[in-house]
Amino acid sequence: MHVQKAIEEINGVVRVDVNLETGEATVEMDDNVSDDAISQAVRDAGNYAVQRY
Repeated sequence: MHVQKAIEEINGVVRVDVNLETGEATVEMDDNVSDDAISQAVRDAGNYAVQRY
């Protein structure tokens, strides 16, 4: 599964922008979405590391 699709499937995510060149994703989400849920979705999508800015 692609990272963008994995994040989009989380209830409360409003918008996702994934930049494959930089390896970064910007996520617009409701307050009830946890950082852990985003991180887990990214990990589940493949062999990716997660770093929060």
